Amino acid sequence: MATFKLNKAQWNSLLNATHHATSLAADRVKEDIGAHWSPAPAPSMDGASPAYDTDINTGDLDASITVEDITKSKYAPTFLIGPTQDIEYAAYLEDGTAHMASRPFIAPARPRAKEILIEELRVIWRGL
Repeated sequence: MATFKLNKAQWNSLLNATHHATSLAADRVKEDIGAHWSPAPAPSMDGASPAYDTDINTGDLDASITVEDITKSKYAPTFLIGPTQDIEYAAYLEDGTAHMASRPFIAPARPRAKEILIEELRVIWRGL
């Protein structure tokens, strides 16, 4: 395993770059969620993303997907990605109800989010 030393300025630069990469990854995940709405006609199939022609026809759900930086420590960049609280039905679509199967749109993005973040972090490490 290779080792290297960073001075304080380099360490702070690395932390800033990591935060920036995490921010870019969060923005890409938001875009990814929007790119994976179900093209199926309404209603969407059980377990599929919400159908484009009904569930997001108004654009409200898609427009409500936001990225919020809630980082409290420079050592752990943290972002919330998802619908705003204005869209009350988002949780029903994501989790389902007693009368409707889930139509998840956040859960399928999680594994893709991990890949996107790893890709962004690799760029940083290549630059060291």
